Amino acid sequence: MNKDEAQLRMELAVNKIKDSSLRDFVFEVLSHLPAQAWQREASLKYHHPDEREPGGNILHELRVATLADLISEVCNLKPLDRDLVRAAALLHDCCRHGLNADEKWTTKNHANLVRTFIEKTCKPSNWTNPVCDIIETHMSRWGIPPYIPQMDLRDILVIADYVTSLPIVKVQE
Repeated sequence: MNKDEAQLRMELAVNKIKDSSLRDFVFEVLSHLPAQAWQREASLKYHHPDEREPGGNILHELRVATLADLISEVCNLKPLDRDLVRAAALLHDCCRHGLNADEKWTTKNHANLVRTFIEKTCKPSNWTNPVCDIIETHMSRWGIPPYIPQMDLRDILVIADYVTSLPIVKVQE
């Protein structure tokens, strides 16, 4: 995916955020990304083959946002909470390759770098903490510090059944 397509697809995804001030916050963060961030790949070891190509990191963030929307729907989250999850999903790996997107490999603490990036490059916002608090746990057990999600066993089945039944989802066995 080239830079123009990546930016257009991200713009369309951000525009789904209903809260205008949160939407503006996400657009501001994206406007400060280094140019090369729009063309970086996701992990070369753990992600889908098309996410290992130029623009693959953006593609990954868009896919995570789509799945997060589906999970938010099945959990019947309030609109603002859905928006917060979407915002975090769209920004969660924006520092995957460091603050300047120039690291060769995925930066281990990239989940924590997003807050640093926002604080260094963007105007102060009440959205920084709620969005970054969500982002900083996305590496779960591999993150610093580790975070293990807690879900009721029934909820796991509800979400798995709902997501697997969707025509846009293909789960391989």
